[in-house]
Formats: sequence, structure tokens, C-alpha cells
Amino acid sequence: MKRSRVALATATALTIGAVAWIVSGTDGSGTAPPSTLETAESEVVRDPTSRPPTEISLAPAPARRAIPTRLSKIELGDVTLAVGVPVAFQVSNASGRGTIAEISISQSWMPTQPLATMTSTAEGRAEFDALPPGTYGGVALGAAGRAAFWFTLPKSSAGPIEIVLAELRSVDVTVIARDTRAPVADARIELFEELKTPDGSYTTRPYLPRIAVPPTNPKGQTALTGLERGAKISVSVTAPGFPPPSSRYLGQRADRMVPPVESSMEIVLDAGRTVTWEVTPGEVPPPPEGTVLTLEQQSGSGTAPPYSTGRMWGGRIVVEGVSAEPTHWLAVAPDGSRAALFSLPGDSEGPATSFGTTRKVEVTLRWSDGAPASGLFVSVRNQGNNPTGATATTDAKGFASIERLES
Repeated sequence: MKRSRVALATATALTIGAVAWIVSGTDGSGTAPPSTLETAESEVVRDPTSRPPTEISLAPAPARRAIPTRLSKIELGDVTLAVGVPVAFQVSNASGRGTIAEISISQSWMPTQPLATMTSTAEGRAEFDALPPGTYGGVALGAAGRAAFWFTLPKSSAGPIEIVLAELRSVDVTVIARDTRAPVADARIELFEELKTPDGSYTTRPYLPRIAVPPTNPKGQTALTGLERGAKISVSVTAPGFPPPSSRYLGQRADRMVPPVESSMEIVLDAGRTVTWEVTPGEVPPPPEGTVLTLEQQSGSGTAPPYSTGRMWGGRIVVEGVSAEPTHWLAVAPDGSRAALFSLPGDSEGPATSFGTTRKVEVTLRWSDGAPASGLFVSVRNQGNNPTGATATTDAKGFASIERLES
């Protein structure tokens, strides 16, 4: 069995504080020392072309030994398996009569990956041989309706788990633009459901089974069909020319609840805000007036990626259609220079920024015996432990070049 080794090299940059993580399986030759965690310090220079590549020597390792390249044998110690608990269900319609339904059971934290599915009899009975003790979620769907439910095993009382299906309903939807009140065509809708868990808390998850909602027509119209009556259902909407749903607010679901009784609803899309950033003198001159700038998401920001472009106008970077959440973006000029774009929700002007070039770090890794450390993955990260560029792999000489690092 292959064993892996991990080495950590900390690098302090003159212009970008960085941490270089080095992770490997074997060294490419089919041999590797036992798993170790090693640390070395080096300096990531502003212009690595002005001096030889940074060399990092990994801490002493025991004598190397051959590692099999194929899995030949697995030895297990004592393994204790939980005894499965039989579970029975009784499915009824709104009138209390047994009915046929497709039942899907999943782990409570993985609702979209069913562990088991079964179909109840015409009398509504269904059984599953055994499930390990724990809390589970389930959905039952049939001609008589739908029900989402939870149960915990082992049960505290005898008898089957009762599932009562609620009738299904449809809701007509019209999507319009806030500023013009014009219909929005080709809007795509996803459905989510808020459920109360056995411990009393609430969780929002995709509405299951998933319903394929047709995109809106030229009049901005579509329909939600097969909705469980009484369920707390919300929607997430994407449409051409509008910012993507905000990840900060669960895809903007909180203010787009499907009405519990009404058979129609109107969804209003906001075209987003316009944000500008003053461009000050930097490492390189700013792009000429009118230049179109590509927008990229800053590595590790965790916010929604930009979907539009920016432009230079009046000595500022102007971006339209910005969603209602913070921006952690990079404006990229045609020559490859970049400027950081940060703004808070509601801001129409972000902090002043400037353009600079990307960085490159070259690293040579060697084991303490001088042998090249090949086949290792190297990642440069900033002080917040976010990656600032793509991962590179050391070659047969232990060399790796990490390029296009964010300034």
C-alpha cells in the first residue's frame, strides 16, 4: 500500500506573505520514506528571476524502503458493527386510507443521496430489513400526495412509522425586472424546503424529489407543479442579465417564499448595484480609458464569483450588476495586470485600488540526503491560508514553478 508524506514549508514574501504546502504520495520512483511532517523556512522573493530558485531541504528522514505500488493485502483488526434495526412504514392519504407511495430514505445530513428506496403496498405498508441506529430523513411521493418526514432508530414506541401524504398543488409564477417591470424570459428556478428537525432546529434543503421547473417564457411565466400543500417552500432564481443568487442569503431564498395558499406569485429580480473603485498609481499604469476588464474571483474568498465585466471610465473601475453581497474580485487588464476589487453589501464605491503584475515563485525541493523530492504538490497560500495560485507538482529534479500568484 502506498503511504504518503507531507512536508510544510513556510515562506515569508516581501510583497505577499505566503505559505507553501508540499504534499506527496511517492517521489515518482516508487519509493518513499515513512509518513512524516516536516517544516522548512524560506523567503519568497518579489522577483524570483533575480536570484536562483528557492531551495527547501526537507527534514531528515529514515532510510528509504520500497513501497508496493499495488494494493496486495488488507489486514483488519476487530470491527464492531451496529446491529441493524428493522423499520416499518404505514403510508396514508389525507383521508387516512392506505395508499401506494415511493419512499426514499437518506442520512439526515445527505438528503440528496438516498440510502434506500421502496414502494408501499396498496394498503400503504412498507418495510426495510435493517438500518443502523441513527436519525434519518425521508420523502414519500404518490398519486395521493407527498410528505417529508424524520425518524430516529431505535424507535421509542412500537408500531410502524406513520406517513400522511398531503395533497399536491401548483403555483403560477411571473418573473419581472424591478426597474422596468418588464417580464424576464429564460429565468431558471430551483426549489428548496425548510424543515424542522427532530432536535427542534430548522434546516433548508433542496425540495425532493427535485422538480424540473420549465424556464420562463417571453412573458416571464412558468409554473411550479407537484408542490406539497402546507410545505414551507422557497425559490432561487437565476436569469440572464441579473446577478446570480446571493450565497450569503441561501441563494436569496429567504425573501422568495412560495405563498402557502395563493395559486400565483410574482418574483421581482434586481439588476444589482453599480460599484466604482478609484484607481491610484501602482506598480504599473492603469489601462486606458474605456478598456474592458475581465473579473475573477479572488482565491479562497468564498463569495459568489462575478458574472459580468468591468471597464475603465473617468479614472475609475466601473462594474454594473453587482449582487447584494461582498465582492472579493480581481479586475484583469488585457496585459495581465490586476487590481483587487473589494466592496461591502450596499456600497456604491469600494476602496481605492491600483494595478500590479502577478508573481511567480520557483522552488526546488530536496531530501536531506540531497536527492530531488519529485512528485510533490506545492501550493502557495497567504496569511489567511487561502491559495493565491494554482498548485504545481515538482518534476524529476524537485523543481516547481508556481505562476500567476495574486499580489
